[in-house]
Amino acid sequence: YTTASGWVTKNAAIQVGGSAVINPAYPVIGPDNTHKAVCLNGKTSAPGTLTSPTLTGGLEEINVDYTKIFTDTKLSVTITVTELATGNVYTHTIAAELPKDEKYVIYSDSWKLETPVTGDYTIVFKNDCPSNSTSNKDRMTLLKVEYK
Repeated sequence: YTTASGWVTKNAAIQVGGSAVINPAYPVIGPDNTHKAVCLNGKTSAPGTLTSPTLTGGLEEINVDYTKIFTDTKLSVTITVTELATGNVYTHTIAAELPKDEKYVIYSDSWKLETPVTGDYTIVFKNDCPSNSTSNKDRMTLLKVEYK
């Protein structure tokens, strides 16, 4: 799936908002199906990814709102920023271990880069598959990604 702004997701599900929980619609995403979110799968043979197009204007900080829709208990996604002019790579991991029945809660993570990127760059989110499972596990739904 590719968004209108050029973000590409693989091994992931596109979930939408809705007034009731009816897969793939979930109220935590928004009031209706015009609100979309990416659910990155944690299957070891096909980890979910979300990759940006080339972004410009530099980068100092990434803020992410995420949730879990299913009964998975381990979430872990690594964010990789690559500065295109220098090849410098920066990484940050969002990880949580949550109760099985705790779903539809919005969590937030903020990453301020120690060394700001000044030129063009890309961002990749990749599920770390913390359960090391060959089935659909460790699914993290990205509700909002803000980069500045």
